[in-house]
Amino acid sequence: MEDPFRSLDSPPGPARSGVRRWGPVLLLVAVGIPLSLLLTFSLGNPVGIELWVLVLVLVALWNFRTAWHAWKRFRAVPRTDGTRKRRELLLFLGSLGCAVFWGPLYPLLYTPFAAFELLGALFAGIWAMVRLRRATPAGSARSRLAIFLPVYDLFALLTALAWTFANYALFPEGVPSLLFYGLVRGNALFQELGVSLLAGFLVVFVLPPVLPEPLEPAAVPAVTGPTGPVVAEPSASGARVPPPARLRPRPRLLTTAVRTLRVAVAVTVVLTSAYMVVLTPLGYDEVGGFDALPGVGGSSYALEPGFRFGIVAASLTDTLAPPPDFPRVLAEEISLARSLGVNYVRFDIQEELLHSPQGPADLRMAVDELRNASFGVILSPFGYESWGSNHPSLTVLNATIYNESLYLAGFHPDYLFPFYEPNGQVQVNLGHALPTAQWLGMISATAAAVRAASPSTQVLIEIADGPQGLSLAQGLLSDPNVNAIGFDLYPGSVSDLSKVDAYANVVRSDPSKAFWISEMGMETATFGTEAQAHFIATMVSRATERWNASGLCVWGLEDNVGLGLSYLHLDSLGLVTQADQPKAGFYAYQAAIHRVHQGT
Repeated sequence: MEDPFRSLDSPPGPARSGVRRWGPVLLLVAVGIPLSLLLTFSLGNPVGIELWVLVLVLVALWNFRTAWHAWKRFRAVPRTDGTRKRRELLLFLGSLGCAVFWGPLYPLLYTPFAAFELLGALFAGIWAMVRLRRATPAGSARSRLAIFLPVYDLFALLTALAWTFANYALFPEGVPSLLFYGLVRGNALFQELGVSLLAGFLVVFVLPPVLPEPLEPAAVPAVTGPTGPVVAEPSASGARVPPPARLRPRPRLLTTAVRTLRVAVAVTVVLTSAYMVVLTPLGYDEVGGFDALPGVGGSSYALEPGFRFGIVAASLTDTLAPPPDFPRVLAEEISLARSLGVNYVRFDIQEELLHSPQGPADLRMAVDELRNASFGVILSPFGYESWGSNHPSLTVLNATIYNESLYLAGFHPDYLFPFYEPNGQVQVNLGHALPTAQWLGMISATAAAVRAASPSTQVLIEIADGPQGLSLAQGLLSDPNVNAIGFDLYPGSVSDLSKVDAYANVVRSDPSKAFWISEMGMETATFGTEAQAHFIATMVSRATERWNASGLCVWGLEDNVGLGLSYLHLDSLGLVTQADQPKAGFYAYQAAIHRVHQGT
């Protein structure tokens, strides 16, 4: 049987062949895929992600090696054989594309326009389809390996296309999309349901294309060798050169590696699919329950002209650098915010943005343009995006947030939100919890410095639902430099809305402190646009009538806030799609704001 890993220029040596040396690499890939998943799920730390990145590095190196062999094959085909020349060129381009677009550099190449997903999928498809069309020599059967790997790569093509379609909402939303969207986008569904099984992975990356070296060319005339008919191979000059009488056997380690890879793929797909099948009915009531909430027309609102509304804008939020067409994007955001009728526009600022060449200047432009348009400004120092996987020391984290808060106070925003969720996101970035008193001490020092640098700036501290939440709220009441306390809510079920009551009661016990719903959001890809609209209407109603809140901020204005980040940060939380099409939630927020401010 033809050896599918035997390349045109490989000498017939036995033990030290390139394929034999790469056998352990494929075995590591095969074992690394499920092991990285298992480590991440069981340990809850970046170890599994780091192993997964190593797997992608190995896959990329293997695919680059395949591309090199494909290039040499292309060069060896005579120019007179145009059909074969084109086919070998397609194989080279396909293998090179897979090496680039499914390697560890992929997240750095990502753009919101899905160009790289589509290119990577195209290359995998080119490679797989050309390989599947190649015939085998007469009297020889195609090996299972020669069929399995192209089919596996076609699966990568389909999952990449599914990922792209999910990003652009080309599939049904809400409960019908649970199975599909959760499987290809992992992040959104599992975070909403409080399950972290796929929160750090996407199927398209868990199963990257793994390319063998090119198959031998088809339809080559046979010649007679010492042991019977064998297949002749073309040389670089086009002459027929008989190959060795005996093909070297495929190394046992390589065979084991490919079989392990096949099993790993099967197990990963079966387990994630089965898990989704189990989760879908369990999450149906949780996800579908929001549709039963009253909409704008069925909710009552207190007339409170002094109630403040905010929206998180995407252009400078959670991004490593401003978008290249920042003035145009900012103008669109201001227009949308004006249409909504909000009072404040908020940006969550990362250190990487402030260190980018254009970041500080564009932030200054944003603050000036927003004020010229009569909007208030909310800034929230986030620290470094890289902290999510590379936890800083407590000293570094505290100093970074302190210094960034002072820097942002120089813009004199209306509100500054330092220490973004001490018991939530900041704790995640740090990698462990701290005693409440220690959080309060760091917050107090930063709040005092901000107030001294910009007396007109109000300091608000956001609190996440969970451990330490109520004790943090209680402790912040005694800090004279903290003007407001906020509660963040991204619900997984309708019952989560009742969690706000306890925080509202704590803050209302001190008339000197304002209470905000400082962040609230809902994924429309998981829950649906109607559910998001009902959620917003209900939250505004309760904030004005039940919780005696002073303000409320929705995350976010557009889908995929944080466009400069990796695929793991993408979301469908926005009131407007990436194509600037308002969702039902946009109109619900707009109507609720009008009812609260105008009473009609």
